[in-house]
Order: sequence, then structure tokens, then C-alpha cells
Amino acid sequence: MPEDNDGKSIASLITEVVELAKQVAVLNATFPSHVDWVERNVKDHEVRIRAVEQAQAKSAWIPALVTAIVTGVIVAAATALVVQGLTS
Repeated sequence: MPEDNDGKSIASLITEVVELAKQVAVLNATFPSHVDWVERNVKDHEVRIRAVEQAQAKSAWIPALVTAIVTGVIVAAATALVVQGLTS
């Protein structure tokens, strides 16, 4: 048999390639593919984002209401101080 530069015969290299192919086949059968993982874990990604957006929209009125109340109190206090200052 002809030999390559490392002294291995072509037949032994072919045997190693076949063994590596078998090992890769075993690994592929053992571990789920990336596509399987994505379908299992990320497929409903958009649905989950929409649910979060809806929850945020439902609770957005709370900070808006608090901001309006605080602004009203500040404006009322400032107005009272200005009116008091003008009438004193």
C-alpha cells in the first residue's frame, strides 16, 4: 500500500475516517440538533414578547396617573405661593 508523509497507509486513514463518521453519527443521534433546540425553546418567542408588551400597556396608566397627580400638586403649590406672594 502507498503511504503518506506520516507513514500511515491509505487503508488505515480510510479506517480512521470511517470510525470518525460513526462517532459523528452517534453524537448526532445523541444530542438534539440546533433546529430542534430552536423549535423547542424559541419558537414562541414572538408570542412571549407580545404578552409582555400587552402587560406593559395595561399597566402604563399607573405611572401616567401618578405623574399627573404629582404635576398637579406641584402646579397648585406653585400657584398658591405666587398668589400668596402677590397678595402679601
